[in-house]
Amino acid sequence: MGNVPAMPAHVFQTAQENHVVAVAEETFSLCDVGRLSQVIRKLHRSIEQHPHSKQADTTCCVSAERRSNDSYPSSDDGDVPEWRLHFSNRANPLPVTDKRQLHYRSHMYMETEGLECILPDHMAQLEDIVRHHTLAVGPGYEEELLQHLPHSTDALTSLFNELEIRLTSISPSECEDFPIRLKTYTELLCLIKGQLYDESRPFREFKIGYFAQFAKHPIEILVKIALLLSNMEWSVTEICPMMLAYEAVMDVVPLIQKLIPSESDDLLPEIKSNIWESFRKTVGSMGDPRDGAIHSVTCSLVDSVKSIHSHKELVQSFAPDDDCHSFGNLLSGVIGRWISALEKHPMSDSRRKNIFMLNNMSHLKGKTNGLLDDLLPQQHLDFAYPDYFKLLTDIWIQGYLVDAWKPALSCLSCKSWWVSRHSSLVKFTSTFNGIFDHQKTWVVPDPALRETLRVRIKGHILPTYRAFLVKYPDTGPSGCLCLWGDSAQEIYSAESLELVVDTIFEGGTGQPTSPSLSP
Repeated sequence: MGNVPAMPAHVFQTAQENHVVAVAEETFSLCDVGRLSQVIRKLHRSIEQHPHSKQADTTCCVSAERRSNDSYPSSDDGDVPEWRLHFSNRANPLPVTDKRQLHYRSHMYMETEGLECILPDHMAQLEDIVRHHTLAVGPGYEEELLQHLPHSTDALTSLFNELEIRLTSISPSECEDFPIRLKTYTELLCLIKGQLYDESRPFREFKIGYFAQFAKHPIEILVKIALLLSNMEWSVTEICPMMLAYEAVMDVVPLIQKLIPSESDDLLPEIKSNIWESFRKTVGSMGDPRDGAIHSVTCSLVDSVKSIHSHKELVQSFAPDDDCHSFGNLLSGVIGRWISALEKHPMSDSRRKNIFMLNNMSHLKGKTNGLLDDLLPQQHLDFAYPDYFKLLTDIWIQGYLVDAWKPALSCLSCKSWWVSRHSSLVKFTSTFNGIFDHQKTWVVPDPALRETLRVRIKGHILPTYRAFLVKYPDTGPSGCLCLWGDSAQEIYSAESLELVVDTIFEGGTGQPTSPSLSP
């Protein structure tokens, strides 16, 4: 055999360097699985901790005021909405008891200072590969090197692939963690990009191309999640998780656009349009009765107003600016439908119906005190809602007074001689007692409304009653009337009648009354 010519030293050295580079390319991993998991956990913790968490006063409809019994003109069941349990603080689960605040996660802020997704030795290894490749092949062949790094981001890719698998079929009740994952994974890519784009490190241009190559698919997954959440149909009981999802989407979309601008130029307008349409549809249905539980709709409306108000700037960011389609007119339309639903709620007792509507109105006004003023700027509305609320309240109170107390007052209209007037007082007393007995178990939770009703009842009855009593002499300071037989003991003085009225609407604690005629 002939002798094989010896390989020149420089060729051998180049081949050896190429082999070293090839081996390095095959074994190189940009991100360590353990480090990525650690960063994700820290991001989650930063969401949970103050001051990056939010508190919203959502005590409205799981308080002691919400009772479904015969004493409170209401048809709600008092259940705690499911989202309250899902979005409570894991460390401090919400008790299903009286008033308390809901503590939920905010996606607007994350602590990222000091977090590194790429370990220093991994970054140094990447730079060594680029350096060796440049020495072995020469500058200008970075594209070739990128093709030789297909497995370098497997750990990152697997995280996003797991997320993508779950996108096939998602309902609002199943997507509790998607807003958090969307924010966390977006921050993850931002951290990686920040490390690779560091101007103080070498080979920045190569790293920019490297990031654009491996981040393309993860960014597509983030866009899918953002679009899914922006298009999702929510129910009126899911306002809080809906707002949290919108907050996460609107927060990350600008970040996604900055990751690779060419891949997401038209994303924000589409997202904003989707969110507004879904939001309008969900909020627009808040005033509709569901299964006849009108009071539950009132509580849902209160909870929604509170949640929306705590995200007011978010709503303003995606709601149209024109007055005709503004959020203010959307919400005023919801309130109009809610009032219409109250008026259509089937109740055979018109007196009870008016109290029911008054309870609902006072519940909304009391629990959203000041919030509606902030959400409904008067210059953008077709009517001044405070005046409208006051007008409706007066109409319902007057309707209640006429329906409830007209039978008693009609007993005092007799103008015949004094024996007939005596009989009229006896009949008034019996009729009044019957009306009072019928209503004394009713509850008006709002102290101000309760006092207003008592004052209006007294103002409706007492002037006529006092005028009637003037026609009879009294026997002295006791105010007892000189009437024949035992009936005098059953007749109210004006003062005692006033005291009895002051005990109504306490839920069964009113003054006992004598046997009476049914109203």
